[in-house]
Amino acid sequence: MKINLKPNWSEQFIYGDDTPGFFVGREQEIKALKNVIAGNNSSAVLISSVRGIGKTSFIHKALSEIDEVHPVFVNIGHALANADNENSEGTKNKKLILVSLIRATRFNKEFDNDKELEDLYRKCFAKVREENIESDDRETKQEIGISGEIKTNAKNLIPIFGVFILALGISLDSLWVRLILGSLGATTLFLSFGWQKKIVKALLNRKSSVIDDSTEYLEIEFENWLRKKKDKKLVFVIDELDKIDEEESFRMIKEYKNLFNRSFAHFIFISSQKSFELVHQSRENDAKDGGIYPTLFTHIFYLSLPSTDELKNYLNEIFMSEGVKKEEKDELVYYLLFRSGNDFFELKRLLSDLISFDDDIKPYIDTDKIKEGDSHFVRVSRLFNYVDQWFLQKNVRYLKKYWKENSDLQRRVFQVLNDKFPNNFDESYIKGPILKKLIEFLIDIGILTSKKATISSTNGPDVEKMTYMWTNKYKRGIEAPLDEDDKGFIKSFNKLIKLANDLDELPAEYKNNGFSDHDSVLEDQDGQEFSGINLYSIFSDYEDIFGQLKEPSKRISITSQQVKEAKKIIDEQINNVYEEYFDICIKLLDEIFKEQTEIFSKESVESTKYNIKTIFDSLPEFSSVVTPTAYDLSVLGRVDQTKYVLLIRNFENEQNIAGALNTLKSMPNILIINLIHSEKHRTLYAKVYKDKLGRSRKNAGVIKNFINFEFNDIRQLSDVLKRIEDFLQ
Repeated sequence: MKINLKPNWSEQFIYGDDTPGFFVGREQEIKALKNVIAGNNSSAVLISSVRGIGKTSFIHKALSEIDEVHPVFVNIGHALANADNENSEGTKNKKLILVSLIRATRFNKEFDNDKELEDLYRKCFAKVREENIESDDRETKQEIGISGEIKTNAKNLIPIFGVFILALGISLDSLWVRLILGSLGATTLFLSFGWQKKIVKALLNRKSSVIDDSTEYLEIEFENWLRKKKDKKLVFVIDELDKIDEEESFRMIKEYKNLFNRSFAHFIFISSQKSFELVHQSRENDAKDGGIYPTLFTHIFYLSLPSTDELKNYLNEIFMSEGVKKEEKDELVYYLLFRSGNDFFELKRLLSDLISFDDDIKPYIDTDKIKEGDSHFVRVSRLFNYVDQWFLQKNVRYLKKYWKENSDLQRRVFQVLNDKFPNNFDESYIKGPILKKLIEFLIDIGILTSKKATISSTNGPDVEKMTYMWTNKYKRGIEAPLDEDDKGFIKSFNKLIKLANDLDELPAEYKNNGFSDHDSVLEDQDGQEFSGINLYSIFSDYEDIFGQLKEPSKRISITSQQVKEAKKIIDEQINNVYEEYFDICIKLLDEIFKEQTEIFSKESVESTKYNIKTIFDSLPEFSSVVTPTAYDLSVLGRVDQTKYVLLIRNFENEQNIAGALNTLKSMPNILIINLIHSEKHRTLYAKVYKDKLGRSRKNAGVIKNFINFEFNDIRQLSDVLKRIEDFLQ
């Protein structure tokens, strides 16, 4: 089988490129980074992971999805690599990191004509002396050098020449010559004094200034400039930090902590896995021991290895597989992902190694050639399918907190499989809970078996160890078994179906308990009329997961995370219904008695209608204990005032109404039901251990018209409904 590849299959995704490379997946990570940038005025974000994971492409992709963002890409690795070099003043040149930021901003096309930024950039490199000469209305700059000295000396000769002409004219005999030379000399002297006066004035008004290029000054000026540009959503992408020592780069970054955290711009630092470990050190450590590292960044991301689905989507994007059978293509995909260990960088390198070219230099993959070089092609592909669907997808968790853990899980699993399949190995190779869990899984499905074996040792006596051997057989087909999370979801989903249908059937079926079992929720039987919650919408949201879990050949596509999240939402909605159980009961009673004009309902215990208040005030201590707002109460009864029913919600102070209970015992026209949603189902009559005079007695008096009714199933309310109806008839 041959599958052609698109011409630019290996091109990286680049921000602003009209034809960017392929980028598939990382949806959760992209959403998280977009939220940081769009939802904050400033941030310092660390993006860390192993090299080749696609950190830079990930940032380019995220930025391309944010409106009105202005990225500045800074390769700061070179500057930090030289930060140990000492300058002429004998101090570490930490200025390099700041200069790199200003330089990258200055040469960004967005700021081509920014005069303030240009001046700041010029000040980064040297101290420049400017001498400004002020004239009457303007300043002129004067160069001081050899040519300037010649001009000055020439002007100083003018008054000397004037004196010489004047003296010469006086000494001559000719009157006219003396007059001419004397006038010329006097005029020259006069003019020379005026010129000198201007020179003196200019010299007195000359100002000399020195431009400050210190790191502190430049940082303040750059921060002020950023503040003025806060509406532009500037994002600095600082790359190549993983090319140098992480601790040294962090020490340099901490020098600009305020700039990076509070300057109305976003700074994204791309660094290594070690950086992630450094920022998770204890903040209680001294600064020199890394205690400062956890406080350098406002947000921290770890990019894990991509998921199988993400890599599948990438391969589907770059493959031109028209006319190729799905089964054959899937077999190739599983093989590639197994051998690359679900690592995007390794996948691209593997593709590059396996690629062939036709006469037009068009790339393609030939599976027949791959099989010639790897006899385990088919077995590897099949094993990947089991491991991914049954093991990885059941153990991967999607919260940001677990991204690094997910990456470690995938890397270690595929490292073992690629290293050891199909060779036997012993227990010394299995270290840590992840690998132990993997081995248990492989034994469970039958592809691996184990036995005790004696291992020879060159340094001591032989030892007995557990040895594992590949069988190339599977006890089970690809149909996945249900795990505990799956079973929990199915139980909750069935409970949801039962609850929705029971709510709709109660008004008609409460007398004979003629409830039916159902396997779905219909849109017009959603339970909303009585509970206020549309259970059909919850059912329809998760019906697909329920169906796939019930079908063994399909359940492998449902992840543990999906099941857990769905079960959580379903359980919340079921609990929400039971929170409304008191109102549900009142609504059901309204439905039952809506045609019976001789019955009233939903009255307050304080109501003066139907003589209600007088009746219940006759019970000692009753009003002060039972009627507080901690309990819901509702009264119904006969209009002829012969019978009354009081419903209470979760009443707990029975021991404080002994007098009322003794009086109630002698009033059979009143029935009180205390409704309690409980883990148990039982009917308990109130008991009183005091007589009417308040004296304690050994044997409790049973009050059969005060009933504590506990229930754990909405169907059980039918007993309450029947009891009330029978009482009021």
